[in-house]
Amino acid sequence: TTEWTQYSIVLNVHPKATNIAYGVLVSDAGTVWIDDVQFELVGEKEPTTGSSSQFAPQNPSFEE
Repeated sequence: TTEWTQYSIVLNVHPKATNIAYGVLVSDAGTVWIDDVQFELVGEKEPTTGSSSQFAPQNPSFEE
């Protein structure tokens, strides 16, 4: 059992984006609880988390 832990993810969202989808992956048996999800605008100088190439949308225009 793990106590509540706050996580933050900072990423760039395309200016013409109309939806943001999010979720949780569980790699083993267990339960995930989510509470107080918030979306906030931050300044351009705020560093993004993770690798941008790892999470970059692939073929967002559906042209390929």
